[in-house]
Amino acid sequence: MPAGRSLLSVGLLLGSAAALLAVLAPPAPPTRTVAAQPGEVAPGELKLEQGDHVCIIGNTLADRMQHDGWVETFLYARFPKHDLTIRNLGFSGDEVSLRIRSEAFGTPDQWLSASAPVPKPELVADKSVVNPNRFEKANTKPDAIFAFFGYNESFAGEAGLPKFKTELAAFIKHTLSQKYNGKSAPRLTLFSPIPFEDHKSPNLLTGTAVASTNKNIELYTQAMREVAQANGASFVDLYNPMKVRYESVKNGGKSLTINGVHLTEEGHRKLAEVIDNVIHPAGGQYVPPDENLMAKLRPVVQDKAFHWYQRYRVTDGYSTYGGRAWLQFVGKQTNYEVVQKELETLDIMTTNRDKVIWDIAKGRDAKPDDSNLPKSVPVTTNKPGAGPNGTHLFLTGEDAITKMKIGTGLKVSLFASEEKWPELAKPVQMAWDAKGRLWVAVWPSYPHWKPGEPYNDKLLIFEDTDGDGKADKMITFADGLQNPTGFEFYNGGVLVAQAPDLVFLKDSKGGDKADIRERVLHGLDTADTHHTANSFVLDPGGALYWQEGTFHRSQIEDPYGRCKRLGDGGVFRYEPRTQKLDVYITHSFANPHGHVFDHWGQDIVVDGTGAQPYHAPLFSGYLPGPNLNGYPTGKHVTPPQVYQQRTRPCGGIEVLSSQHFPSEWDGNLIVTNCIGVQGILRYRLSDFGGASRVRNRSRSSRAVTPTSAQWTRRPDRTARCTSSTGRTRSSGTCSTTSATPAATARRGASTR
Repeated sequence: MPAGRSLLSVGLLLGSAAALLAVLAPPAPPTRTVAAQPGEVAPGELKLEQGDHVCIIGNTLADRMQHDGWVETFLYARFPKHDLTIRNLGFSGDEVSLRIRSEAFGTPDQWLSASAPVPKPELVADKSVVNPNRFEKANTKPDAIFAFFGYNESFAGEAGLPKFKTELAAFIKHTLSQKYNGKSAPRLTLFSPIPFEDHKSPNLLTGTAVASTNKNIELYTQAMREVAQANGASFVDLYNPMKVRYESVKNGGKSLTINGVHLTEEGHRKLAEVIDNVIHPAGGQYVPPDENLMAKLRPVVQDKAFHWYQRYRVTDGYSTYGGRAWLQFVGKQTNYEVVQKELETLDIMTTNRDKVIWDIAKGRDAKPDDSNLPKSVPVTTNKPGAGPNGTHLFLTGEDAITKMKIGTGLKVSLFASEEKWPELAKPVQMAWDAKGRLWVAVWPSYPHWKPGEPYNDKLLIFEDTDGDGKADKMITFADGLQNPTGFEFYNGGVLVAQAPDLVFLKDSKGGDKADIRERVLHGLDTADTHHTANSFVLDPGGALYWQEGTFHRSQIEDPYGRCKRLGDGGVFRYEPRTQKLDVYITHSFANPHGHVFDHWGQDIVVDGTGAQPYHAPLFSGYLPGPNLNGYPTGKHVTPPQVYQQRTRPCGGIEVLSSQHFPSEWDGNLIVTNCIGVQGILRYRLSDFGGASRVRNRSRSSRAVTPTSAQWTRRPDRTARCTSSTGRTRSSGTCSTTSATPAATARRGASTR
């Protein structure tokens, strides 16, 4: 919002009398409403110097702000000649003394000092392509550190204050004893948590619950003020200034948070104003930086932040720097050698964009110059195909059907194929909408995005407009996604896993294009992307569930309490309406893929690697357990299996609900297999002694690698699955249809 118009806008929202005052009074810049208290930075006292490196650390407040870019934009615009280097090291759920990470991610000190050794140098085959300091070009090395803590800690209440003060004092002393820039101790500034905003919504915390939460946040804000003053750190109160801004939009204005605590885009702008106020006020009154300059700066700030985020929060970390990074292939080459060069590329791309920001801040036109990027490390495949130069030869979708062994009374037909729709490559999940259209998440960047290639995972819609059983129309609902490992329809839109975030996508204009994109959760770990958040399913009450596997260390904030943490496998339960998150199952899963509810609301969870099916209620419930390495390690023991599996692994399960098939099939469990059988198996469930007895009934195979099953949403009730590579030339979706006379009579056709 341009300077000089904010007061008028607020006045119009407050009612006619206030609007009249706003219109009649000359526009004036907002002033600081809360005087600095002892130990608190006064307006103008927080200084940044020429060439400073600034690192932002802390919880979701710090993590989330980088995507909108407002805080950094204000800093660059306030100091256009300073050539600041800013790196956001925020991480969802972080606390002063509790910051969990996946294997070999790097410690906070390593990231701040831009110094971290190669985890296993003895396994590097070609040392010429690997930097012995893997963080050397990260360009952190802060002269100033902005630390955002206190929100998660505040849920310990008054009883937790002594522990918090002790840990905060230790953090300050440790930080000020370091020389991350190689020359001097950093200038450390603590920022308080922001207040909880009361949306007055029946779906969110309100009234006394909000007041109680804010009482604790106030206590921790004061504690931070006192500890900072006693230990030589600066302190900035965000609580009181942001509370004033909440009040300014309370009567008819748009809320500044999405759920009471996590800021909207406009909320981040208000936060940026508060921080900017203590950095550089003019004559006792706050005047924001030039709006035209910020309009030019913000897109390039966001571009820089994007590339830094891809580097700092690189997905598939277990194969990038963790345990699987050290697998050796042709010539003993490792994943580490290949992917570390990609991270170096991202470091350089980020630095190149620093220079663009500096030029634009000084009024010069500039674009990124990436001519200095290193070459990728060449890779020789360890599994060449029979085609020219080792290419693989695949069957077409139609040819693959001729190779399948199909169950009695069934017919398989091709609905959509990569041959016709190249965008369908690498499908990972599908679902049918209320209009009978097939939605498919595709993941061409698997296992993660490589710099220089299109950043373009998608959510596609396929439609059969003429009723011939084949898709003849494709719509790209959303592109520019990352790792869309799961999705589910909600509130006129779609909730999509885009780890480390859960995002909400919606078309508000009726064009089947997602024009609303909102991050609703942060902190879904991505250590191993092929079993990050997956198998999205809604229970009968509307709660959303997803699974994650081993190697993962998730820490996710919600408005209802301390950060939710889960390590090495489990299932989350999320209520989209209330935005409440819980750990539903904590178990030592290897690689869970598959979760389904039957007609009675009973659910089955499958550990995909071994394809073991479990009764979910028998081991549901959160276990805090011992705190090892910063995350709860209490795990439920293995419950009885629903049936003794005959195949492995499993890519997904579904309960069949369709009159298109014989009546005895209704309620049967459908299980996909992607190695060995490479097909779909059917099991009959029956109640027996409080559990379910299952009998293997039939299977259809091979020439196909099922990756997802979806049986209940297609209007004609045919069964569908997606397949990816396997023996087929292309990805595609197929339908499995009963050819019994009864089904033909009901639907007017014998096959789909």
